[in-house]
Amino acid sequence: ARLKVRSGETFQAESQSDGRIVLTPVVTIPARELMVWENPGLRTSLLTAMTEAAAGLAAVDQEMEEDLASLNGAD
Repeated sequence: ARLKVRSGETFQAESQSDGRIVLTPVVTIPARELMVWENPGLRTSLLTAMTEAAAGLAAVDQEMEEDLASLNGAD
């Protein structure tokens, strides 16, 4: 069977006990961005900020300042 693989795709390979090799498509992200996916509140805040910025309504509040600082590694 032919695989339909696009250039740049990444796969995780797993060897099964029966000798089969299973390829699972994966997406990698930088570690600093992982916190956005693990923290629904942060993700919501960032999406809201991006939506407001696109509409020209962005106003940075204290919570957003803290979220942005945590993304940049500040304590």
